[in-house]
Amino acid sequence: MERNLNLSLVCKPWHHIVVSDPRLWSNIIIRFNTDLTNLRFLWRQVDISLSRSKQLPLDIEINLRDIPIYQKYIRGGHSDPLSFTEHNNIAPTTIRRLLGQDREHVYRWRSFCLICLLSDNRVAAADVWKALEGKYDALTRLHIALFQHSATANISFPILSSCATNQPVRPMEILINPSKLSWISFLSSEMTIAFLRMAATTTFSALSTLRIGISSRGGISDVPLHFPQLSKLTLFTSLSGVVIPPLLDAPDLTDMDILWRRDGNINFLPSHIFAKLKALRFSLERSQRNEGGYQYIREPLRVALPLATSLEKLKIAAEPTLPEQLTDLVRELRGDGHPLARLQEITLENTTLLDGKTHQTIVIIDVAAQ
Repeated sequence: MERNLNLSLVCKPWHHIVVSDPRLWSNIIIRFNTDLTNLRFLWRQVDISLSRSKQLPLDIEINLRDIPIYQKYIRGGHSDPLSFTEHNNIAPTTIRRLLGQDREHVYRWRSFCLICLLSDNRVAAADVWKALEGKYDALTRLHIALFQHSATANISFPILSSCATNQPVRPMEILINPSKLSWISFLSSEMTIAFLRMAATTTFSALSTLRIGISSRGGISDVPLHFPQLSKLTLFTSLSGVVIPPLLDAPDLTDMDILWRRDGNINFLPSHIFAKLKALRFSLERSQRNEGGYQYIREPLRVALPLATSLEKLKIAAEPTLPEQLTDLVRELRGDGHPLARLQEITLENTTLLDGKTHQTIVIIDVAAQ
């Protein structure tokens, strides 16, 4: 939105082009700064974008992660600070503006991303879900990342259901269309469990990418999960790798991304999942990517690679001293009778933080069979 404003100020011809082209206004990205001085400006820009995008589908991102808790915000010494209620209502007010006074824009929502740092205040969290309550039949991409100030906070979470139901919408119920959603990402154990409960009784026929993680088995049944189009799966926790894959009915799954904990179970995925994989990304939690991190992933890799007979690319986010150790492992496995015939390369990704900036180093190792 800010980009459009800047472009419109270049000259009159540019102003006319920017204002009159609805395609430039259909991608709505809302990022609040830490002192919230851009709050009302962003809300005005939302209203302008909704008007100028005409009837085009909307791609929406609301990033609230940098908003400080109220106690920290109020200590900032603002000349005209928000009240406690106004501060808690930032997320629901923004969502309601994007939906429209009578939810007249909901049929245009094509993708929705909410990155939210939930307050310890249970009421504030519930207000977010009340704002989202309703049907989203046109939605094809859904990303919800929830972060809490306190790991023990008692936070409310919505119910996920299908738009096909003829029942009245329940409080904090979000209805989605399982035949249209092609991309789902939940960085929240509770949201993931709500999704898995729905998937146990509903086939997501269009879903091609799924990114999820759980921290407990609670609420997950042993009912198979049918994802006929699923090709890429990201598991944010090692427990996810133990609990979810055995339930998968995903014949087209070829790409997996796994976050590994050093205390994880070595036999973390069933062989029928590995057999079809063409790409596998394997990473340790950031706090465990030290010089001794290889000892935690060596045995899981020894189990996984012989099973992944179709694997072409392996990516590992870990320590920078791995190249020799990994080539030795591949050589050892081939010597034990596992050809790894299609494995062509291993990519090492090492990320460091320097002067407040993230720097990534990538090393590609050629391990093609001779």
